Amino acid sequence: MLKRILLQIVLTLCLSQAYANIWDHNQYAKNTVITGKYENGEALLGIHFQLEDGWKIYDNVQHDLGFPTSVEFLKTRNIDGMEVVFPKSTRFEEEGGFITHGYKNDVVLPIKITVIDAVQDISAKLELSFALCREVCIPVAKTLYVIVPPGEYNKKNYKLIKSYIAKSTSAGQSLLWIVISAIIAGFILNFMPCVLPVLFLKIFHFMEKRKEQKEDIILISLGTILGIFFTFFVFSLFVFALKITGQNIGWGLHFQSPVFIASLAIIVTIFACNILGFFTINIPNGLSNRINKMTNVDSRFAKHFFTGILVTILATPCSAPFLGTAIAFALTGSYFQISLIFASIALGLSLPYIALIFWPNLLYLLPKPGKWMDTLKKIMGIFLVATALWLIFVIKQQIGALGMIIFALELIVIFQFLKFQNNIINFIGKKAFTILIVLNLSMAFIAVNYFHSTHNVTNNQSSQWQDYHQIDIAKEIADNKVVFVNITADWCITCKFNELRVLSRKEIKELFNLKEVIAVKADYTNYDKKIQKLLHSVNRFAIPTYIIFSKKHPKGLVLGELLGVDSLKQQVQDEISAL
Repeated sequence: MLKRILLQIVLTLCLSQAYANIWDHNQYAKNTVITGKYENGEALLGIHFQLEDGWKIYDNVQHDLGFPTSVEFLKTRNIDGMEVVFPKSTRFEEEGGFITHGYKNDVVLPIKITVIDAVQDISAKLELSFALCREVCIPVAKTLYVIVPPGEYNKKNYKLIKSYIAKSTSAGQSLLWIVISAIIAGFILNFMPCVLPVLFLKIFHFMEKRKEQKEDIILISLGTILGIFFTFFVFSLFVFALKITGQNIGWGLHFQSPVFIASLAIIVTIFACNILGFFTINIPNGLSNRINKMTNVDSRFAKHFFTGILVTILATPCSAPFLGTAIAFALTGSYFQISLIFASIALGLSLPYIALIFWPNLLYLLPKPGKWMDTLKKIMGIFLVATALWLIFVIKQQIGALGMIIFALELIVIFQFLKFQNNIINFIGKKAFTILIVLNLSMAFIAVNYFHSTHNVTNNQSSQWQDYHQIDIAKEIADNKVVFVNITADWCITCKFNELRVLSRKEIKELFNLKEVIAVKADYTNYDKKIQKLLHSVNRFAIPTYIIFSKKHPKGLVLGELLGVDSLKQQVQDEISAL
């Protein structure tokens, strides 16, 4: 252990010398972008490393020494998606018993590009980052530019790049693992607090129907499944459009819109009123007959289709295990990759309903219907009311306390109108009742828009946390500090779960109070360009995201979506030991 610590100290001293420009990396490594081929809407490029004897770089995996080689695409033009392929690396046995993997001599990192318009040039700015090591390690950050016209073809380069693609055994396996991760993440989303009430309600509905024909169960399941897949399809189109226009993209970012949150709060409130028995949601006969004539589909199908949409929307503020990796892969890829990963998440979210299509008799494993179901129904209704209250809490930081109070009052009025609708309709008539509902909804949205436009966002941090906007991470690392960054939001259920279960624990607070540790909170409840840039720098597009910065990990070490007390303590202590 002592030997490892001494080795880390030596490496740190070497790094500081490198930063002082004692070592010139250009003497030991050349980096160029080579063009292989640009035809039929696809381009194949490569970053060619030419290393002097004895020098090496590392692959794209974080090891105990050095740091990973990374390529970031900036200011792209006419590029739909890109993939950097890392060939199979060589195993290195370092001093002190460390094992790393990387490349020596010459190596090419192939870049596969899909383009938007096959008759236009493609161009990009590439930020290349790597550790060039021998007895010392020189951290290198280099900018490369590339412009490729359509029809470009270099036979020698093309063969060279293809040879390195053939050496990569991980590309297909990586995509397969990402797809599997997305399916697992989608399935786990069913059991997140935001989705669980709706899942229970669907099970409740299935229990009522289990004595009916299997075709009815299949119809209900199929409607929900198609609603889920349809919503993810719309998400994929929306994300692709944002990518083309260079806009902000990420998982759950529509929750940064107070109008969206207000809409969802109203929908959930109406749903809760329906579950609590205040009224029944029925598709009007005219619309029902029209659906039957136009689609030859039972109008009940439409109801469950829209339930599938609601399930998907409620899932988006949650980040389940495996989800962060899958989303990061999708949002940095082509439209095919975005569609594939989103479809995989949809498949995972749909698995309970798919199981009932193939095995409808699974319903008989559930308890027999009885009075307990009425109690369960009321509990689920209360869960939905709690969800609406949570959405009201979320909107507070976006529209302020006064705006939240006014919106909450409008929501309570709508709730009461629905609860006593029969008495109100008998007193004022159905048309007047409808007008009252529409007026209250309009007033709710007007209030949200007005207070959002006039509200100044403030970040109220507790004494334990420092504001991300007021801290210089590079300076803290230089001062031998370990910086723990918590990227969170009020609308992120998983964030709140981690804060309650882990980050608020006494032993974690004591850990963050150590002189070597700085706890930083980056509040992403509202859109923030600086926080977005931080997320993208570690290839993440969903929250929660937890990053540790230190001398050992100057570019950041990303932790899992679900924190553990022991694992977090151990990781921070390891970073402190390496100072």
